[in-house]
This record gives sequence, C-alpha cells and structure tokens, in this order.
Amino acid sequence: MIVLTTANVKYSHSSLGLRYLYANMQELQSRTVLIEHTLKGSPQTMVDQWLSCHPTIIGMGIYIWNIDVLSQGIALLKQTHPEIQIVIGGPEVSYGVSDGLSDLVDYIIALEGDQAFTKLCRDILNNKAPRAKVLPQDPVDVKKLILPYEFYTDHDIAHRKIYVEASRGCAFYCQFCLSSLDKGVRAFETAPFLSEIKKLYRRGARQFKFVDRIFNLYIKQSIAILSFFLEEFPEQDYFLHFEVIPDRLPVALKESIAKFKEGAVQFEVGIQTFDEDVSTLIGRQQNKTKALDTLNYLRQHTNIHLHVDLIIGLPGASLDTVKEDLNQLVALGIPEIQVGILKYLKGTSIIQHTHTHQMVYEAHPPYEIKSNADLNFELMSQLKRFAKYWDHYYNSGNFIQTMECLFGVSNPFDEFFKLSEYSHHHLGKTYGIPLDQYAETLYHYLVSEQHMDPLKIRDLILKDTLIKPGRKIPRFLKDYTLGAPKIINSPIAFQSDHSLTRQRNHSIEKK
Repeated sequence: MIVLTTANVKYSHSSLGLRYLYANMQELQSRTVLIEHTLKGSPQTMVDQWLSCHPTIIGMGIYIWNIDVLSQGIALLKQTHPEIQIVIGGPEVSYGVSDGLSDLVDYIIALEGDQAFTKLCRDILNNKAPRAKVLPQDPVDVKKLILPYEFYTDHDIAHRKIYVEASRGCAFYCQFCLSSLDKGVRAFETAPFLSEIKKLYRRGARQFKFVDRIFNLYIKQSIAILSFFLEEFPEQDYFLHFEVIPDRLPVALKESIAKFKEGAVQFEVGIQTFDEDVSTLIGRQQNKTKALDTLNYLRQHTNIHLHVDLIIGLPGASLDTVKEDLNQLVALGIPEIQVGILKYLKGTSIIQHTHTHQMVYEAHPPYEIKSNADLNFELMSQLKRFAKYWDHYYNSGNFIQTMECLFGVSNPFDEFFKLSEYSHHHLGKTYGIPLDQYAETLYHYLVSEQHMDPLKIRDLILKDTLIKPGRKIPRFLKDYTLGAPKIINSPIAFQSDHSLTRQRNHSIEKK
C-alpha cells in the first residue's frame, strides 16, 4: 500500500494537497490510502496508523506547522521499519532540509508533486527508483491535473473546511512570501472547476475557502465565479473566503460584490504595511491611496466581511510605522485585523536584509523574528503578546462596543498596548484563558486604570455579551442585568481567582 499523510493544525482543517496527490495517482489509486492527523496527535499514534495499512511507500506533506511532529514520526518509523520508503514534499522541505531529516527520508520532492509523486511511486514499485534523493520539479500544467474535489468525504463536508483553488501562483514578488518564488499565475479552466463546486454544494458543502493567492487578478474569472454563486445558489446560504489584492477592484467586480448579503463572503486583504518605503524595500507593489479607497468602499457599500493582514517585524518598519498602520485600519472600521509576526520562510529573499537590518529569527519553526534594528527583543516580545491579545479582545468580536470605548480615549494602538501589558501582568499568559477572565480583566482595566464609570463599562460588557446568540453573562457580572443598580461604584482591585464574585454575593446577601 501507499500512504499519503500529513498533520493539519486543527481537525476542522483538511488537506487539499493530499487530495490532489490522491486524485492523480492513476492506476496506483486503488493501492493508496489517505490519512490526516492533527498537531494534537502523538508521533507514536501516527506511526501506528501508518503501519496498520502495511505500507511500502509513505508520502508526507511537510509544512512549517507540522515538521516537528512528522519528523519525530519518521524517526520512530525508521527505527523498526527502515525498508518503508519515505517521500516528503511541501513548502517546508522544497528549499532545504536539515541534515537530520534528510538522512531519515528516502526522497524529497521539491515544489509541486501532484504528478511527480505518482511517477516516483511507479518507479519504486518497478525497481527503477532514481539515485538522486532530491527531485526538483517544474510548475505543473494545472489544466492537465485531475481535480480532487470528489475526494472530500461526506464527513469532511459536514465537519471540516473545504479548500478549493481556481488558480495557482502569484504575480508579485514580496520578499517575505513563498509565493514570490512562483513562476507566474496559472488559472484552472473555469467551467470544469465550477462544475466540481456545484457537486460539492449539492453534497452539502457550504464553506468554501479559496486558497488562490490573488483571487481578483483575472477579473473575468473572478466575476464568473461570483456570478456562479449568485445565480446557482440565490439563497446565499454559504460562506466564501477569498484572498484579494486591495488596489484592483474595477467597476464590474464591484457590481458583483455588492450583490452578496451579509455573512456570505469574506475578503482577506494583505495590506502588510502602508509604509511606501518599507513596501519598496521588500519588493511589494501596492498603491496606498487605492488600497485605502478600496477598503473604505468595501466597508461603506458592501456586506463583505473584511479580514486585513498586517506584519510586525518587516525591515525598516519602526514602532511608529506599526502604530500608524493599525490606527488607519481601526479608523476605517475594519472588523478583523490580523496582526502577524514576520517569519523567515526557507527560500524567500527577505534573508538579504539580515545583516543590514540586524534581523534575528528563531532557529526552529515557525522561525518568527526575535528582534531587528528597529525593534529590540524586549519590544518584540511585547508586540507578540499584543498580537495574541488583539485576537482575543478585538478580532474575536466579543467586545465590539467595549473596544470602541477603549479606543475613544486616545489612539487605538497606544491604548491597546497598555491593555495588553495589563492583561499579561494579571493573566500571566496569552492562551487557554476563559472568555469570562478576558471580560473581567477588560472591566477592571477600564475602571481602575482608565478611571471610567463602572456602570457604563458594566453595561457595555453586558451588551457585548448578549450580542451573540447563546452567549452567557460573564460570571463576574452574573448578579446583574442590564440597567440594574446593583454595582460597586468604586474601582475594585483585580482578583484573578474570582473571589470578587464571592465577595459581591456575600455583600448582597448581607443587604
């Protein structure tokens, strides 16, 4: 048997890459099985599952998020079954592999392996295996690929995200991005692609995440896809995710976008930075004026949900640059702003700035930047916490009105930076924190540090709590309802063990 496997970040994710490999296995498909793991799985459990299939060949998709756990699995497997041929591929091994991992595996397919893996398996099984370990590949002709969408199971459709692609590659050369190494953009034939989408929809698929790097590059294709969803499924009971460039939105595309109802479409817009000097330095082509106009248009005249990306740590980007970028997006009312940390991805040309801008990266995945000439280690650590808390407080949508109140004090970046440091001081971590604790921390920060009216902040948090169906009133406010007078009007010292609730209950009982 041939096993195709990888480890996804979450169970709700699915691997489009594995399904492409499986779809193009030709006569070997009947001898091939697909096994997906998550990062929560142990290497030993993974090995047990692989061995249960009695494999001759195992092909693995290696990414920045799973290289550690899969490397451990490979090491365990080779200790007892060295005869099994291990073939690895994917972004994390296409531009270099550590000596330790290279020694363990038998073959490395660099770049796109949709067809190369089938040929290699055929050669291995026919005792014609190549002598070279690293097998570099040219970009495939996507029009000759067998589409993989029928290989999403009914269980996948019911419980996992469905990834699709209408094109491969990127037309730009941003130095921090692996897509900058692509040789142009290759579009799939629209009609066959949309036929597969219709089949998925009829089987129950309602979430389609397009992985195209630039959905709005080929405008005719973009309009055809949007028109397809509008005409074929007018009830708009789906969620579509697209990555778009912000300065390419002609009138014809605007007209299609404006027809979607709220909640049907999300655009991920990679701003990364508005600073023109930084953009030029990293080879990023972006018209700031057009980008801002596009974002403003989408906010004011469409129901599109906007997810906008910024990157902290780019060479030449100071703290003031980061502040200005974030404040501009908040001023536009962008509901989801992803504050990412620069990573060094193997093969990317961002490495050329290492000496000039004193770029220091983590030695292990995910290779995040630790410091540079503009942001020292201590400040970068604070900004990483900032990014984590920003997700919990702002991007979660759990504190919309309370965040607006916070940002009304001064500029959003500075105010949130103070909240971030306060949260870190009292919570001590940026993960595994219940929503109630975030709500309580936010309440005490605004009351005790910003000296805001406790009644006002209580009501804002309660309103935020009740916006989403099924949300419960935070535990520390559970004795109160909107407009009720029961509140302690002086700031209360923060107590992370929730003894505040017990004290308040005792106070009320005495009354």
